[in-house]
Amino acid sequence: MAFDLPGPSRASFARRLGVFGPGDPELVRRIVLAMLALYAISFGLFYPGTVTNDDEAMYLQQARLVFAGQPTITQIDPFSGQELEIYASTYPPGTALLMAPFVELFGWRGAFVIPCASLLLATWLSYLWIRETDASPLFALVVLGFPPALVMGRVAMSDVPSAALVALGWYLFWRGERRHSGWWIASGVVAGASWAFRATNPLLFVPLFAGTVLRREQKSWALIVGGLLGLGIRFLAMYLFFGSGLYERDGYHPALLTIIDRLPLYLIGLLLFVPGGLVFGCLYRGKRRPEVIATILLIFFFFLLQHYSTQGTSFAKRLVLALRYFIPLLPVLAFAMAESVPTTLAALRSRGGAARRFAVGGGVAIVAWLAVVGIASAGVHPLFTVWGATQAVIRDAIARTLPGDAVYVTNWIGTRKFVDFAAQKYVRIERDQVTPHQIQLLVQEYEAVYVVLVGRNDSEHWIRDGERTDAFLASLRNEPKLLVDRRPSPVDRVRVWRLDENSPARR
Repeated sequence: MAFDLPGPSRASFARRLGVFGPGDPELVRRIVLAMLALYAISFGLFYPGTVTNDDEAMYLQQARLVFAGQPTITQIDPFSGQELEIYASTYPPGTALLMAPFVELFGWRGAFVIPCASLLLATWLSYLWIRETDASPLFALVVLGFPPALVMGRVAMSDVPSAALVALGWYLFWRGERRHSGWWIASGVVAGASWAFRATNPLLFVPLFAGTVLRREQKSWALIVGGLLGLGIRFLAMYLFFGSGLYERDGYHPALLTIIDRLPLYLIGLLLFVPGGLVFGCLYRGKRRPEVIATILLIFFFFLLQHYSTQGTSFAKRLVLALRYFIPLLPVLAFAMAESVPTTLAALRSRGGAARRFAVGGGVAIVAWLAVVGIASAGVHPLFTVWGATQAVIRDAIARTLPGDAVYVTNWIGTRKFVDFAAQKYVRIERDQVTPHQIQLLVQEYEAVYVVLVGRNDSEHWIRDGERTDAFLASLRNEPKLLVDRRPSPVDRVRVWRLDENSPARR
């Protein structure tokens, strides 16, 4: 077979990569660094220029307020005239705190440094962690190669920073097993502080720490001490932002009846986007096997059972928005696969016959997967920039036509990521919560009311929202003046109207 020929061949290259064993450490190191450099360079060439996600808008607003010394924005209720203090975001403030220095120095676009740097760091820390064992650190590229992670490395949210914290915490734990207790204290601090980034982050450490403590290992006290210190950081951050160290946004609810909506999507993510990831993760046979497998299963079933609607947008966007929940799990999956994949393929290869051919095919597939990761690492940035340009058109159209001191009605679900609400004097008025009579009263009070509506046609959810928009517009007693009507893509449409005392009455 060509696989056994001497000299350069796919087989020898696969062996050197660590597909069937530890491999060539220098070759693997160079490949991992090359992939990271490719992603970083392409990111710099196609640096993000717009907000593309509702949650991202909230994180950015939160980051912009850090150096202002207050977590709220003062706005006026247009109905009562009262001043209200409104939180820019109810998310844990860890991500905003990381982004804040870059926002202060370079403006809001500086925030995008954090997700990109976090993805690079999560991958490199996974490489260092796997290198502590006899496995192949090539599998650290599972972190970088996950398509939703490639995208979220451009999005200023908590997903990728959380993955970097998980990789750091587990790496410190592994480094500390044969070293002094300071390593485990540091690991505990990272685990506890990760709660300041996302409420579910500590779940990624619970099996590891619980197993260590239940075995009464000599240095387990260090994890407890470090964990308490990390929780102190979290409680302090929550107190400074929300006035209570115990504050937690209401974001996680079990939904057993909708599991079937999520299961196919999650299996695509953890079996295709991470090739065989869920299976190979459970085949892990290395050190602390129960803790590693328990972590993988805990996170998978937690999000499978959690309420998350996957029907509100297009399938392509769902692949990113739903599967981003698993980005913090990637370092653990990569670590498990680094042991289980080479072990499984090596065992099959030694049997001969069909099993050997299957192992050979697996080695070739991994080499091909590396090529795909390289192409995707460079290609995601220009592709996302093209799509982001359509979103920038909507943002700029609204910014040019909506005055900062305007009273405005909007479908916030559509405009939240486009309207700089911190720059607005008045609290937004929801389209579905205002009557035509109330709008007329507002026009009399403030001389003009703006209507800002953004629609999409890529899902049933947005089609129904468009129907509500049509009903709202038809209910207006006066004919508003159309200021903007743009379709920057076949999917999106933005419209802005002005309704004032001169608007003609409808017949």
